[in-house]
Parts: sequence; C-alpha cells; structure tokens
Amino acid sequence: MGARSNRFLDRRDTGDHRSSEMPSLASIHTTFLRYHNRLSDSLRRINPSWPDEKIYQNARNIISASLQIITFRDFLPRVLGRSFAAKFNLQPQTSGYSSHYDPECNPTIFNEFAAAAFRFGHSLIRPRLPLVDRGYRVLTEQLLLRRGFFNSDMLYSEHIIDQILRGLVTSSMETLDHSITSEVTNHLFENRAVPFSGMDLAALNIQRARDHGIPSYTSYREICNISSRASSFNDLRSDIPGPIVDRLSQIYE
Repeated sequence: MGARSNRFLDRRDTGDHRSSEMPSLASIHTTFLRYHNRLSDSLRRINPSWPDEKIYQNARNIISASLQIITFRDFLPRVLGRSFAAKFNLQPQTSGYSSHYDPECNPTIFNEFAAAAFRFGHSLIRPRLPLVDRGYRVLTEQLLLRRGFFNSDMLYSEHIIDQILRGLVTSSMETLDHSITSEVTNHLFENRAVPFSGMDLAALNIQRARDHGIPSYTSYREICNISSRASSFNDLRSDIPGPIVDRLSQIYE
C-alpha cells in the first residue's frame, strides 16, 4: 500500500535514488505518494472486500491517468505548440474515450531525442527556488540549487514541503536559450567540503551525445532540410544569432 504516514518520501520508497536529488523533486514525489494513499483509503471504503493488491493497482491506475493528463494537456502543448499538439491529436478529451491510439505505431524513443534534444530543459533551470508561505508571501530564505543536491534534510522542517510546492507553482521557468545556470555547470552535485568538486551538466550532455554516436549539428541541418551543409561558421548565421556563432568559432575549428 506504500508508506502510510505523512513523512516525506525518500529513495527507499521509490527504488530510485534520484527521487531525492532535490528537495523540490522529493516534495513532488511526496505529494503523489500521499495522493496514492488518499485514493487507497477511499477505494477501501467504497470496496471493503477488495484485497490490498487490487486497491493498490486501481489507485496506481488513477495516478497514471492523472500524470498522462498533466503531460498531454499541460506539458506537451507548451513544448510542441498547441497547433502541433492538435494536429497530431495529442490533446486529451474532456469526456468520453479516444480512438486515436494506434497499436502499430512504434513508440521507441529516437536516440537523438533521448541523448540530446530532450536536454533542452536544462536551459529552463532556475538557480534559486523561493519558499512561499500560506499567504503567498516569499520568505527571506531561498533554496539555492547547489545546496539542495541529494540534501533532503530540510524536508523534516515544519511546513517546508508546502512552502516548496507554493514556490514551484508561483515561479516561472527560465527562458529557453543558449544559457544554463552556473548552479549546474559549475556546482552540479558538488561536495561543499571539497573546492571545485562540482560537475558540469552541459559538458556531460556533450559527452553523452558523443557516447551515443549522435552526429554533428550540421549533419542534422541537412537531414531536416534547413539548408545545405554548412561549410563555415558564417553559413550558420541565418539560423543562429551572430554573437553565439562568434563564440562557437572561438572554441571549435
């Protein structure tokens, strides 16, 4: 039935140590854990003869449906654009059942997406997360990203999960651009007792793409019919801002 208390959820409950990678992430996991337990209690009252496993699986199905709604109604339209989502019938219906599912469709994720493109979210990371009280006033203390990596001790503080969640829902994401906060390019998973021990998320992304055999950006320009293959940095200026092209030319041949 899951953890039957109001304590926060940690890596022992999820089977994945990344569930407590950040206090904000652990707070969201905790919210869904409590949601599961609330659903389980309701299902047990409605169906007192159901065994634990049936209650668990039905609660799990409801939560899976909730996550699908969040993904297809709220997330994908923001990423792909509402017109694109509507064109491919990615928006959930408000009632009834959909007949758009295609069992012949290959659901495999492209290597290019998994190893490279989906990392666009790293540009959206905020360096700080405000903590917000019940009156939606921002508290003096803020959660600095480098102080939160695998540090869930703060979740034992009273009302902290509520304050973190209010901060999440009232804060806008960073702009999608060529920049990534130094909190993850200089201080990722750093050991505060060891100077310069932080990792660089952008460098890890590049290394991962190389490990996965992802071709170059200019190769994909050809595949996507953006233009002919670029033979110089000047050929990129029609699609990439000039200052960024200049910076790339100072790093790469």
